[in-house]
Amino acid sequence: MEGFAMAAAACTAAFKQMGRRSSRGRRSIPAGRDVPGPDDFVYKGTKYHSYGAGHIVGTHRMGPKAESSVVDASQKSHDVQNLWIVGSGSFPTVATPNPTLTIMALAFKSADSIIAALGSK
Repeated sequence: MEGFAMAAAACTAAFKQMGRRSSRGRRSIPAGRDVPGPDDFVYKGTKYHSYGAGHIVGTHRMGPKAESSVVDASQKSHDVQNLWIVGSGSFPTVATPNPTLTIMALAFKSADSIIAALGSK
């Protein structure tokens, strides 16, 4: 929560410096909303509304070795035969850009790996 509060303060200061008012991450529950929604919260007496990026990542690390990862570069499980875990779960973190194109590239790579595995049987 402290990180959110610091980020909101930094955004507010940056927008104020530009002579603008930020509409995202603002320090109040949106006007006209009587009941707080799931993205509204109060921290240290200040009301916040989080718009969030919505990019869910993590849960199964991608890497070359089973000792330090769950899936290989084709998203194939190191431990379970014929299991591909495809998606952004293999990302250890996400930066500022949307992960969509990287997820698409990994999906194509996974598809090639699955097709190759099916063809070899």
